[in-house]
Amino acid sequence: MYRSIDNVKHNKYIDALIAFLFFLSFFFLYASSLDFDAPGMLNHNVIFDIDPDRVVNDMAGSEKIIEVHKHPLYGLFFRAIMPPIVELCEDVGTILKNHDTYSFEIVEKLVQHPPETVAVTFLVSFAGACSVGISFLIFTRFLNNRSTAILFTLLVGVSPPVWVLSSVPETFSLNFLCLVLAFYFQAVLPCKTFLQRNVGHALFFILGFVATGITLPNVIYVAICYFFYLKKHHLAARQFVGIALLYSFGLYGAIAVASLIQSNIYPVSFSHIFPQDYISIFIRENQWNHNIHFEKAFWTSCIQLGRSFFIETIIAPKVVFHLYHYPESSWRILTFSYEGSAIFVLVGIGYCVALAFCVLAIIRKRMLSSEVIIAIAIILFNCLFHTVMHGLGIPFIYSIHVVLPLVYCLAVAYKSMDFQHKKVFLIVFVCLVIINNGLFLNRINVIIQNDDSAMLGRVEESLLMEK
Repeated sequence: MYRSIDNVKHNKYIDALIAFLFFLSFFFLYASSLDFDAPGMLNHNVIFDIDPDRVVNDMAGSEKIIEVHKHPLYGLFFRAIMPPIVELCEDVGTILKNHDTYSFEIVEKLVQHPPETVAVTFLVSFAGACSVGISFLIFTRFLNNRSTAILFTLLVGVSPPVWVLSSVPETFSLNFLCLVLAFYFQAVLPCKTFLQRNVGHALFFILGFVATGITLPNVIYVAICYFFYLKKHHLAARQFVGIALLYSFGLYGAIAVASLIQSNIYPVSFSHIFPQDYISIFIRENQWNHNIHFEKAFWTSCIQLGRSFFIETIIAPKVVFHLYHYPESSWRILTFSYEGSAIFVLVGIGYCVALAFCVLAIIRKRMLSSEVIIAIAIILFNCLFHTVMHGLGIPFIYSIHVVLPLVYCLAVAYKSMDFQHKKVFLIVFVCLVIINNGLFLNRINVIIQNDDSAMLGRVEESLLMEK
């Protein structure tokens, strides 16, 4: 009996160690993946419609915070914690400058680039790496097999949106970490005793506050997971509704108070105090947000979303420059071309087979666990939400929110399969995905190193007229 308990504890320590090794490995991978010396690296909207220049300013800059509609507490969260991180990066960079030789990309960033940009990048890489480590704990708990859990964790870590958006100054890896934590809390937090339940409520409240303060739609991910956490309590309907309402109003009040405090400390022109303020993600200055493209053909938009959320989420096609016409201007932005390489076609075939098995597994009622329902709910929310809300026609950057749910569903299908050589198939598939997505990151570096200003970012009217 005692020996069995010791083995369980030993296994938990091994799992924690592997998760930590995942964190370290992917932090260094993300922090050194993209070339900061490339002319297009920090340009506005070049890399799949992300705006790293704005994010660096909002988090660690001295100028006015620009985006507080979708990110209500940027100032209160990040401008409070970033100064010591920026100072640390500056000090480390100064020390490393005294050494004549250095070859690692992460060291070069510390030495050669502004500490604000490096600090924000490292924070984003830290969040992405934490998400990968926690994902391993989720998979090993479900699969009860470390080697298989490692393979599915690798799929999460090298997925195109997680890899790219954890390597540049952006918000999305922070959103991803909030989603992964909510998924993990729902699965592991005990709720048998009064103390355990109160700890669970407190952790979900703190997570909901932080997640919503980072980006408003994050509240949906936390709320879905909290709903299923409450279901474990076997509460009466009146108690369930009461706790849910108390949580909702408490969260709203906390965001409103924090937003009021932030608007008095930092030069922020917008506050999330009244309920109508929260629809600012759609409406600004009494006009529909120009990010909503109702004029697009519905089926075209659905196909684009389907590609982004179910294919480009796991395997990256060829990346190219594309000219997007926008109401105020036109932009050259990285996007995908389906003139695929041989390895993309090979990985795509294997992935389609895996998706087919996934659908067959999930439609069986006995596979619909709480985690599977949460995964499906998060995927459906993103599909519906981003039908009307996306950037310059590129939903790829939002697909990071469905990476863990989608890979979890694939893991469910894998566990239910009786195929004799499924482990060999999984190993080959993961290796091919790593190679394909590694080439994808390399291609991005090649493109953004182009020093022709006409090829990077906004395209002036004069250039359009010449064409």
